[in-house]
Amino acid sequence: MEVTDTPKISDKRVKQLLVRVGDQGQEHAVNNLRKLLEESSEVYTEFKSLIIDTLVDCISLVPGKAAIYATYVAALTGPQPELVEEVCKRCVENLQSALDEGEILRAKMLLKFLIELSNAEVLNQQTLLKLVESLVSECEKTIETSHDYYLAIILPCIPLLCYSLPERAEAQFNNLIEQLEGIVSGRKKFWHEAIRVLRDDNMDDTIDEVWSVVKLLGSQGWKYDSEFHPYAEFIEEIRQHKVVISELPAITFENKVVKLCTYQACLVFEMFDQNDILEQVPNKLERILMKEMITDSISAFQHCQRLAAEKVLYQSYPHTATMTIVTCTFAQLFGLPTTECRDIFYASMLVSMCKAKDSEEVAKAIAKAFNILFDKLDQMDSEIAERFTNCFAYFLNNMDMSWSWEEWVSALELPRVHPKVIFLKRVIQKLVNLSYVGQIKKKLPEEFHDLVPAERSNTFPYEHESDDNHADAQLLLDKIKQKVPGDVFFAGEEFQTKEDDTLNEIFVFCLLHAG
Repeated sequence: MEVTDTPKISDKRVKQLLVRVGDQGQEHAVNNLRKLLEESSEVYTEFKSLIIDTLVDCISLVPGKAAIYATYVAALTGPQPELVEEVCKRCVENLQSALDEGEILRAKMLLKFLIELSNAEVLNQQTLLKLVESLVSECEKTIETSHDYYLAIILPCIPLLCYSLPERAEAQFNNLIEQLEGIVSGRKKFWHEAIRVLRDDNMDDTIDEVWSVVKLLGSQGWKYDSEFHPYAEFIEEIRQHKVVISELPAITFENKVVKLCTYQACLVFEMFDQNDILEQVPNKLERILMKEMITDSISAFQHCQRLAAEKVLYQSYPHTATMTIVTCTFAQLFGLPTTECRDIFYASMLVSMCKAKDSEEVAKAIAKAFNILFDKLDQMDSEIAERFTNCFAYFLNNMDMSWSWEEWVSALELPRVHPKVIFLKRVIQKLVNLSYVGQIKKKLPEEFHDLVPAERSNTFPYEHESDDNHADAQLLLDKIKQKVPGDVFFAGEEFQTKEDDTLNEIFVFCLLHAG
């Protein structure tokens, strides 16, 4: 067989490699980075604009990869010294834009990347400190309701600053921490009573939680060994290049959106017993950082619940994360006064996680969470109870009504106005709206049948063989049960003579009948 040359790398492959680097976990990240750097060096001149555009997009939009992309830029800077300068410039421009538009997650990810560039020794530490100090100073100057906006961006970045800053710029670092401590201690939480999920919730919010991480790090001498630092594997090569950025564009704070932004930190929501959580994650500091990573991933992938579910399930964690993943998902669903996404997004995420590969443990955690919430219905805010109702009904509808109903039978003995009974009745009502009463009764234990609404007069219109569309309806029902793909669902001569409106009507009735 004739040996052919290796095919020329395409722009699509370049983009895919950049987007996917690090997706296989931290244990493979360094080797994957080396391979990516080899390929990038060969095609950088040809694909320079694509590489920089893709990098900046990934840095701004994909959480958890700041260290990986910083390593890539730092290591590639030797043969391409203009790369780090261009990326820094674009990232600061994007940071300015994110601040102006009130996009906290994007601003935080960009700041984390710049910090990791400094850790990788291609961005001067004093230059980085000047940027961070400008954010802290502006936080002090703004009206009180804007403090949380800046704190939500700055505080999660402090653990990354601890990599080398406390040793190399101790006085400046300590001054930064003192400034932040003064801002945090002076915060007013006048809205907290109104946004409690459960009546017995404590009054700590997400800013308090992240600040506790900073205090824990301080008590440990600013040492945290569990962070991922892939640039340490490349540091000798990076130092040989002697490329260090000493200037960054200045951030301005003249935009009124920034000055008047009133970001509201959410109260900390804990789903599971603390002893159960400690069994999975014994280190409090690491658990809080895991929660931040999971929450950011959910927010970043809110355009697609399936991708969000995959991201939180399969990204690398220092400990087992099932309970933390489930807690973060419900914390976002129960955020008051409003959620980032529609309720159905989080319910769909739970379904996707249960159906994912190797998902037995997370499915158990989700089931446990539903039972815990059911037991706490009498402590819930009414808005939260309604969200829980919608979520559980959607979950059941997509899981073939599979649930351990026998554990909830005792609730039927409670008064009809008890929150648990109302919840069960509302869930069943919503299920009936998604299917037929007869189908629901078949899957519900008999004890719950009294909560099922009276059966409506409408029946499946194509049930009798005498109907002209009976055969077509039966064929469609079989295809639905067999989960035939959509692109071939209506293939076949038997459907070619049907008008589209008639066929669509039959299909909708069949879909509802299948339940």
